Amino acid sequence: MFGNSYYIKNITGSSAPQLGMITQTAYQDYNNAAILQNQTAYSVRVTCRTPSSTNVGALVIDLTEYDAGSGYGQTLGSFTLNTASMASNMLTYQGLC
Repeated sequence: MFGNSYYIKNITGSSAPQLGMITQTAYQDYNNAAILQNQTAYSVRVTCRTPSSTNVGALVIDLTEYDAGSGYGQTLGSFTLNTASMASNMLTYQGLC
């Protein structure tokens, strides 16, 4: 059972370039050890659905390095799941980032 842990609903009546964002650090763990390693491929797994069965838009998961000045940096990898490929019930999708 997954519930609605993060629910994005577009009630504007038009498309938008971005409707939600969650960020999480992957720089160091609680022991100050580096989490990400150079020249290493990373995968992503996400459980999601599109309850309205919309086929416009996408869920994008980026792996981006942190820049202390701007808060964001270079995107190191990205996983895109088009809503047209999502089911209306919860399914788990995975891919390389």
